[in-house]
Amino acid sequence: MNGTFETCTSLGSVFQNLLETRQTLRSDNKPDVPTKQRMIAPNMTQLLKLAALDGADLEVVSAHCQDAVLKSAEVNFSPAAKRLLLPINRFAWEAPASRRWFFKKYERRRSVLHIDLASSVRSKGLNKTDPEEVRSILSIDFHGDEDENSAGGTVDIVFAGGANLLVEVEALEMRLTDLGGVWAANSKPRHKI
Repeated sequence: MNGTFETCTSLGSVFQNLLETRQTLRSDNKPDVPTKQRMIAPNMTQLLKLAALDGADLEVVSAHCQDAVLKSAEVNFSPAAKRLLLPINRFAWEAPASRRWFFKKYERRRSVLHIDLASSVRSKGLNKTDPEEVRSILSIDFHGDEDENSAGGTVDIVFAGGANLLVEVEALEMRLTDLGGVWAANSKPRHKI
């Protein structure tokens, strides 16, 4: 019960911050203080909550995580709980682009990628000691164990710049959840093919 109360309290403070941000906007919709990005009040019915238990589910989660950015220092692996948490700022591919004058406006959303049943995590090219290193997710893949009777395998999170996060799992159990922070993104990510 106490955990539920703390969750409600923290969500209440998030909404209070959103309301305060909205109240500081002038009539011309420009913030009173210069900011790079303007917070948008989230529509709670549009927040994603996805789960991946097999390869088909993972393709959907991977598509929604494409071009999400995270700070390498925020990757949190708990061996005792067998849990990996990745707080990400994902590009909202599913949100329609709104128009303001002649320019399209896109969205980014604060989310968390949650991988359960993780027995170990290895990284290549990520510097967890640099608090400012930001990486962009390109894809998330699953490679099953060679034993056909095993549900385990390796989740491979591929980042731009050649970095990888390899997560050994007992079984594929992953969730992607939007937390509610939404802000405008001025451009849409593009990739050369």
